[in-house]
Amino acid sequence: MTSENYLGSAEYNEGFDLPGGFDKEVSHKLMKSYKDILGYLGEDPEREGLLDTPRRMARSMQYLTHGYKID
Repeated sequence: MTSENYLGSAEYNEGFDLPGGFDKEVSHKLMKSYKDILGYLGEDPEREGLLDTPRRMARSMQYLTHGYKID
């Protein structure tokens, strides 16, 4: 397997354990918050290019902080 193929494979995770899933309640609250933040910044969160941003940000923050729960 070439390094380029390996980097895109399911086996590659940059040495980090991925969370088993994302808490739906937390995701929903984070998405609402990020949608509000976009509005406060003068953006239209309903604009086509931003529709998925609150969801992506919620997942990103849960991923970035999932290690806080690991001993």
